[in-house]
Amino acid sequence: MREDEKTRRVQLFERAMSRDPIARRRYADTDKALVMCHLDQLVANGYAAWAERSNGDLEVRFYSGQRFLLARHTITRIA
Repeated sequence: MREDEKTRRVQLFERAMSRDPIARRRYADTDKALVMCHLDQLVANGYAAWAERSNGDLEVRFYSGQRFLLARHTITRIA
């Protein structure tokens, strides 16, 4: 990985961790944090909503109808 790409990922990771308590609590891995950062942007822009389930998994609901379950190691489309 090039140094500028690594720097960009670290910056996105830090931004994701500072903006969202769900991301900060669940995703210390930079790759997962990058995905969470993009999902956070979709939520912030009004394209989706997310909520934590009672078992700790996250459910992402896009307003176009798709729903995804984000577990610890997998992402599953549920609708």
